[in-house]
Amino acid sequence: MAFTHNVGGGDFAVRSEINVTPLVDVCLVLLIIFMVVTPMLQSGVDVSLPETFTSVNTFRLVFREYFGADLPPLPDRSYTWPDDGHIYDFRDVTGEIGGPSD
Repeated sequence: MAFTHNVGGGDFAVRSEINVTPLVDVCLVLLIIFMVVTPMLQSGVDVSLPETFTSVNTFRLVFREYFGADLPPLPDRSYTWPDDGHIYDFRDVTGEIGGPSD
């Protein structure tokens, strides 16, 4: 909080101001950290992806590559349900939408 002197009448007025110096300091430190860390992130991790890859196997791939879990990929299938009232009545539609045939 800063106080300013009113030259004409001798009264003091209160002004509310935000001290931006700590904010600028934190932003500059974060900028330096990101500039140092970003080149290290460019190396990446080599991952062998199958020809067709769907979201069904995303977590299996992450657990296999990063945690060494023994999780083979699941079959690449697509399912639907008749309406929102029967969301657990799955029906295989892989052949109808041109997916891989088993």
